[in-house]
Amino acid sequence: MEATSSGSTSWAMPETTGLVSKIKVDEAKFNQLDCRIVGDEKLMGFSLKLNDGSKRKVKQNYFRGLVYRYDSRPLVEIKEAGGFYPRIPRDKNHRVLVSEVIEYTGLFDLNPVVSNQTTGIVATSQSVSWNNGFLSQDLKKYQYMIDTKMDNIRGLDPDYFRAGEAPCYEVCFEDPLPYNSIVGYFENQNHEVFYLNNEYQGSFSWNAEDLVRHYKSLPVQIYSSLKRRINKSCCTVQ
Repeated sequence: MEATSSGSTSWAMPETTGLVSKIKVDEAKFNQLDCRIVGDEKLMGFSLKLNDGSKRKVKQNYFRGLVYRYDSRPLVEIKEAGGFYPRIPRDKNHRVLVSEVIEYTGLFDLNPVVSNQTTGIVATSQSVSWNNGFLSQDLKKYQYMIDTKMDNIRGLDPDYFRAGEAPCYEVCFEDPLPYNSIVGYFENQNHEVFYLNNEYQGSFSWNAEDLVRHYKSLPVQIYSSLKRRINKSCCTVQ
């Protein structure tokens, strides 16, 4: 997948919906995203309360940054829904484990993740050019870019526990991804034009000369609130 446009970033009038501004994407800027995973990772440990009352210590790797998601729904529908939510609800006391993602999705021997088989997560990819699983053309109508750095939302990263295997780039979010964290979208797999969400509240900017450095150099917030929430969770292991 390659972008063929050139020249500097330019702005056009918003679409009639008033939700987006149309941007002609500079090829060099798009290639910065295409060649690099943009975000940070953190290995976090916490205790799970088992059904018999005992506790089990678990370490999981989480990713925070720019992620991408194919969806058949236009932006107006995503706005009405309030953002992206898990398709299959989960018990709020049950924290998704990386072992479950790997087991339920058949993430072995280079198989792609099909994480809609896993209860209670929103599936995304770290890579703008790598598709998780096999999707129909209808489902690939819109490719959304989501900034999870701005909302301190970390997604589970199964690749960390798959040493020696090709990466799948999957990021699984238990928490909803709010509407204002959506940077915008590409349409019909065309990466020459980007539709910027006018209600996006993060700091990613196509106007930055170095997109990756600009985004990664923003002040990093402390994730103490997330860690407290994880440590206080009483998770049920089936």
